[in-house]
Amino acid sequence: MREFGLAAAFIFPGMLCIFVFKYVMSAQSLIYSFFNYDYVSPPGEFVGLKNYIAILAKDSLFWPQLKNTFILWGYSLCFGFITPIIQALLLNEIKGKPRSFARYLYVLPAAVPGVAGLAVWRYIWNPDSGIANMIIGFFGIEPQTWLLDEKLIKLTLSLPGLLGGGLNLLVYLIAIEGVSPELYEAASLDGATRFKSLIFITLPQITYMISIQLLLSISGSLLAFDTPYIMTDGSGGPNGAATTVVFGIYNKAYTELQYGQAMATSIVLLIIMLAMNFIKQAFEKKFGDD
Repeated sequence: MREFGLAAAFIFPGMLCIFVFKYVMSAQSLIYSFFNYDYVSPPGEFVGLKNYIAILAKDSLFWPQLKNTFILWGYSLCFGFITPIIQALLLNEIKGKPRSFARYLYVLPAAVPGVAGLAVWRYIWNPDSGIANMIIGFFGIEPQTWLLDEKLIKLTLSLPGLLGGGLNLLVYLIAIEGVSPELYEAASLDGATRFKSLIFITLPQITYMISIQLLLSISGSLLAFDTPYIMTDGSGGPNGAATTVVFGIYNKAYTELQYGQAMATSIVLLIIMLAMNFIKQAFEKKFGDD
């Protein structure tokens, strides 16, 4: 009982914060989504499903914002999700002190504040004095407007993911290091090359970690806000080309003062995230059974 009490004393503050700032706030958002919220005398007039009807209408900005969100998620899978896996696999092949040094260099960028990193990338993509146009100009390519181009802005926001590194790489590397050496020894005795061991032993053994990171990637991409907001200086890009759903929620609540519609949008986004999670689990279950 004494050990249980000590453990509960450490756990309770965190549980209380999660309950208040996650579950209570989520329930409050659900309630407010049925009201025409009044900041002076909350919660305001009850309007039922009118907020949901408004955001799901054909001419609503929700649909292009949702499209932008999924396109950015697709780019993040191509660049930011796969890259750390490849880097971790290659880094695991390095032995001795060079491996520790390389691991340190890859993880070090995670200590840089995200806002500072995004500010640097805004300078890189600057169409007048940015490094990006200097590099492509060296190869004879015409300068691009990058963040000011409606067709290029989504790709521009996602390209930094090609650098990889960060905590995701460290997570994959730890998972790879946890693979039993006996599996590699048995494969070597059977004549398997290092590449085959990588494909048929290492990758299957870290599938569980890749699955977890995929779920986090889905959640992170659907909740994307800081990157498009900072990189576009709060404008959402030309014609709103980089305005995500969460960006739209922010604009609804604090620019248009449509708090009820903003909360309704957040509930719809929550439903979409839960649906994608269920679909992912169904595919995993079917794949596992097969």
